[in-house]
Amino acid sequence: MNEKKLKHLEFIQGVINRLGNNSFLVKSWCVTIIAALTALSSGTKDEYLIIAYFPVFVFWLLDSYCLWQERLFRELYDEV
Repeated sequence: MNEKKLKHLEFIQGVINRLGNNSFLVKSWCVTIIAALTALSSGTKDEYLIIAYFPVFVFWLLDSYCLWQERLFRELYDEV
């Protein structure tokens, strides 16, 4: 395997690792925000719990996008 191809594979692997890390961070932020909203809603109306659905949906979309991009890069990695 030539040097140029090896560098290209290392670049793709770096992108895949960053996407996996971003997916993990999105999930941890989602849990943090939902926990904070749940704590705020204790003893009050359920307004905060209803509002909590919005970040769940947004973080779900972000995580799906990260995983989709990761799959595309893995296919690219397999082709090389």
